[in-house]
Amino acid sequence: MRRAPRGLIPQELIDEAMKWSVLDYFNKFEPSVLMRSGSEYRRRDHPSCCISGDGWLFDWKSRGLSGKGAVSYLRQCEGISFPDAVKLLTGEDIDRVRQEYTRREINKVDMPFVLPEANYTNRQLVDYLYGRGISKKVINYCIQQGSIYQSKEYAGAVLIGYDSNNKPLYITREVYKKLLDTPDVGNVVTYCEQHSLILPQEALVGMKRITNAVFVGYDSNHNPAYAMKRGFYDRVVIEAGKEVKKSYRGEVTSSSKSHPFCMFDQTGKSTSVHLFEAAIDTMSYATLIDLYSSDFRRMNLMSLGGAQSGKDNKFATDEVTLPLALEQLIKDGKSNISKVYIHFDNDTAGVTHAKALSDKLNKLGIACEIKLPPSGKDFNDFLKNTLAKLEQDRSLTPREVLAQR
Repeated sequence: MRRAPRGLIPQELIDEAMKWSVLDYFNKFEPSVLMRSGSEYRRRDHPSCCISGDGWLFDWKSRGLSGKGAVSYLRQCEGISFPDAVKLLTGEDIDRVRQEYTRREINKVDMPFVLPEANYTNRQLVDYLYGRGISKKVINYCIQQGSIYQSKEYAGAVLIGYDSNNKPLYITREVYKKLLDTPDVGNVVTYCEQHSLILPQEALVGMKRITNAVFVGYDSNHNPAYAMKRGFYDRVVIEAGKEVKKSYRGEVTSSSKSHPFCMFDQTGKSTSVHLFEAAIDTMSYATLIDLYSSDFRRMNLMSLGGAQSGKDNKFATDEVTLPLALEQLIKDGKSNISKVYIHFDNDTAGVTHAKALSDKLNKLGIACEIKLPPSGKDFNDFLKNTLAKLEQDRSLTPREVLAQR
């Protein structure tokens, strides 16, 4: 084996590790985690994580992660460094690598939940959502409720909190990553202030600005507890060997799925709740309700942040757990909920999970009805299809178009 400079990995080991597909890794180290789903594979515990049929490509939709090969998967999805990923795959002291990451998990720093800094304008947000077919009425309502806004972020910095004057506090992304593996940090903001890690304002000026749509969820005391970020612009990723355009999606660190983006009934009289995978679908359904001349503000519409949103969720009826958000809804005093409508995506994961969840709810004595989008993959697709029909034949009313479904 060729010798390498001190601190580097021999090229032969790197070449050997790069031959491992994602499927190879799971078959070797975690054989019970993957399940076949149509032409691809999915993680049983995280169904939004897909692996292509040939085993090489991965796409973790709920986390906005994608790539090719076991090394890339381990680095992005498991947080394992490149050297340790190579050592793990090539059999170099595997036990030590696992012990090291078990220790890091135990000592993992509890990063605070912090909403991204708000931009001075919501112009891009409004244009983006309106371009997806969502009505200005629904958009403005959500902005007024504080459940959506446009962020102001920086490519090389991470927001960790705000000071007493509500001034945002940033650290570099490199420092942030090191903190995750640093034991006994305690309060993150205090630690960074004591060690002079807070970035001065002039350092932020030279960094690349990033803007995202932010969808916010609140707890029973109306404190922010969840946030999903979605990019305005598409990026090209590889899925099943093909180039696909996708926008960035990712939950803010320490978000609670018990309190996702929702549009609650303002009267408190509704006895039903409508479940969706994503906030965009929730707002799309509200737009459809408005097109039908009904009041979406008298309905409970809830985004789950993905079909898999319970504790250690599985697809089997006996194993599936209730969405954390639905459990919390009942705990928060909305015990008048007597019926659940499931509006998941019309794909393998969405349909399979909807059926399992429906059976689970019926066994618990809760009436449930599955209502998948009549056309397209999700309700945003269906909304855009509906608007296209109205544009093609202006003699039709929204009620007539929706009645045709």
